[in-house]
Amino acid sequence: MSKPLGIIVYKGPSLLDGKPIVAIATGIGIKTSNEKIGDMLPIWILRSDIGPQLATKIGEDFSICGNCFQKHANSCYVNICHGPRWVYEAFHRDRYKNLDYDTVQYLENRYMRFGAYGDPAAVPIEIWENLAKIAKGYTGYSHQWKKCNPELKKYC
Repeated sequence: MSKPLGIIVYKGPSLLDGKPIVAIATGIGIKTSNEKIGDMLPIWILRSDIGPQLATKIGEDFSICGNCFQKHANSCYVNICHGPRWVYEAFHRDRYKNLDYDTVQYLENRYMRFGAYGDPAAVPIEIWENLAKIAKGYTGYSHQWKKCNPELKKYC
C-alpha cells in the first residue's frame, strides 16, 4: 500500500454538541517547512457535513471549537481558507483512508498535534488515548477545561 494522503482517526458525533465531525491526520508522506512544528502530524477536527468557512460564517463551528475565546474575538490563528478547507475538500473527495490495521503503521512512532484545528475535547478520549500509545510524542490544547472529560489533561 502506498502512503495515504491522510488517515481518518475519528468520524462520529461531536462530544460538544452531537453534530457530525471528523478527525483526520495529514502530512503522512510530506516534509513540512513549518519550523514550529517540524514533522509533527497535524490532526484536523472538522465538521464532516459543512465546510469550515461556512460553519464559521453561520455559527455552526461550536461542534469543533466549543467556547474558544479566539472564535468570538475573530482571532483564531488558523487560516480556515487554507489547511482546514483543503482537508475538508479532500475528505469529500474520498482521498483519506480509515484508521485500521493497514494504515496504523503510518502513525506509529510519529509526533502528533492533537487539534491542529478544532478542539480535542470534541473527540472521544479513547481516540487520543490510542493515538498517544503509538505516537513518539504529542501535543494538544483545549479551551474546554470546565466542561470536558478531565482525562483530556493527559493529552492536551
